[in-house]
Amino acid sequence: MTNILLEPGLYLAVGGFMGFLGGCLFYGLWRRLLSRSASRNFWRTLPVTVRSMLMSDEPRELLSYYRTLIAATARYAGFNLLGVMVGITPITVIFLLLYALDPSSRVAASVEVHPAMVITHPAELVNDLQQDKEHMLIDLDKLDDSPLQIAGQTLDRETLAKKQAFCKTTASCLMFGMMMFETHKINPQTGYQVGGSVVVRPVLLDSNPFWPYLNDLDFLFFLAVMLGSVTAAWWSRHRRVDES
Repeated sequence: MTNILLEPGLYLAVGGFMGFLGGCLFYGLWRRLLSRSASRNFWRTLPVTVRSMLMSDEPRELLSYYRTLIAATARYAGFNLLGVMVGITPITVIFLLLYALDPSSRVAASVEVHPAMVITHPAELVNDLQQDKEHMLIDLDKLDDSPLQIAGQTLDRETLAKKQAFCKTTASCLMFGMMMFETHKINPQTGYQVGGSVVVRPVLLDSNPFWPYLNDLDFLFFLAVMLGSVTAAWWSRHRRVDES
């Protein structure tokens, strides 16, 4: 199966289909936990409760309406959050599976460093390969055993070939980690100054406008998830109209 998915076109097709399926599952699970009738009942009674609370003169009656409003809102928000958490589970599982089958680290012949100015050693590599301050392509086959210094940290050839990010803050490292980047916290004691995060990524499936933060699979997968959710919502509504 892994060898088949080394073909980029088929790999993207499988990723898109699985993303669409994940989006459909997300909507189905979310709607099962937060039914349409419960949602409609909450939004229908909410303005009535608020209006009654504002027009009430008795403190005890006002407190009763307030408790009703808090309880209804908490119940609606709780089921909504639970539905999102349950619905996102199959999407997460599918994404992890696709990441495990991602051939980028195994077959990519080069890596891209963004921004390029983070490479400070060896100097001859910087002079030979740097095209602009935004990115640098490094041919792994032509790279000798000399380690590279990137964002104040030293990487050998094997480490360089991985999908990774160097972050200034814990929050940015967490965000990159959620996208399955291997994260490194930039140590301020190294004296290295950088305006934002540094991304090192094997060059494969790099045609989308959000590269190098997303490759084509990531972009297509999340787009398919949204399309699947919208399609499932439309189909559910269309079927309900036909049945009525």
